Parts: sequence; C-alpha cells; structure tokens
Amino acid sequence: DADLVDAISVCKVRAIDVAIQRSHALRQEVGSYALMHHTGFELMDMFLCCKFAEGDSRILQMKLMRDRLKQVKKDGAGKALLDAIMPGEDRAENMAALSLARKLAPAGRDLEKMAALMDEHWREIYDLADMISDRHQRDGKRSSFVEPIVNRFWPSSSSYDEDWKEKLSPRAEGWKASDDEVEPLVA
Repeated sequence: DADLVDAISVCKVRAIDVAIQRSHALRQEVGSYALMHHTGFELMDMFLCCKFAEGDSRILQMKLMRDRLKQVKKDGAGKALLDAIMPGEDRAENMAALSLARKLAPAGRDLEKMAALMDEHWREIYDLADMISDRHQRDGKRSSFVEPIVNRFWPSSSSYDEDWKEKLSPRAEGWKASDDEVEPLVA
C-alpha cells in the first residue's frame, strides 16, 4: 500500500526531527550538565545517525515529493488543476504539487536537466514534502497510543522545594539538628 509506505516515511522523518529538536532544546536548558559524563547527553549523536540510517531524511522527503508528482501525472492535469483551485484542507498541497510538476516538466527524462531543475527548486520540493507530512499527520489513522502528542514542554513541577538540601541528609527522616549537635564556626 503506497499510503502506508508514505506514512512510514513521514514517521521516520518527523520522529527523528522532533527528537533532535527537543534534545537540543533540553541541552540548552541544562547547560553545562549536558557536557558531563553519564548524563545520557553523550548518546545524542545517535539521533544524527538515525537521521541518516536506512535512508537520509531528505531522500525520504524527495520520495514523498516524487510519489505525489506521480499521482498528479496519473490523475491528469485537469483533476490536478481542479484540486488546486477547490477549497479544502489539501488546497495548498495540491497547488504546490501542480506548480512543482509544471516547473520540473521541461526536464522530461533527461537526468541532467532534472538534477538542475531539482537544485533550482529544492525549497519547493521540501515544502511539498512537509505539506504531505502534515496531511499524513492530520488525516492518518489514529491509534490508542497512551501518551498524547505534546506541542510544548511542560514544567517538571509547579513549585520549588525549599528544603531540598534537608532531604539529602541520610538522617533527614524526622531528624532536626539541635544546638549541641552543631559545631560552632568560630572557636
């Protein structure tokens, strides 16, 4: 199923991008802690490996664009034009696909011309791939995944624990220092 293949491509591209963005934002929040050993941050380069393993994310985006343009060709110019002017959620994607198909058409089957046109219109290619990804995320089948999609970071707490140092003490449970247990600073 071509739609399933596209959905898998979208998941791979978007999941890795979100993981890299969120990890980078977290690194910015924790500062120098991110540089320390055994904090987990030393494993962040694995996200970069994931972005390029099993097909570079950009290659998958170009595949999404290519498949969309094949659909435009299969449906014909009339349907593509009608889809592009009809109001609806996919109107921008339809217009972008039709516009890009028109811009790449002069290359025909000449690979050198196609490469030159793709270099010239690379922004439109990735914009169309993003629109396709947005459509898959918006219209895709929903599952019963237990965690919701989060649009922003939530704070880890809403209050500050004033006596956090006391809780670090091995005798913290029910222990209060008395004056005779505390050594004076000046003798």
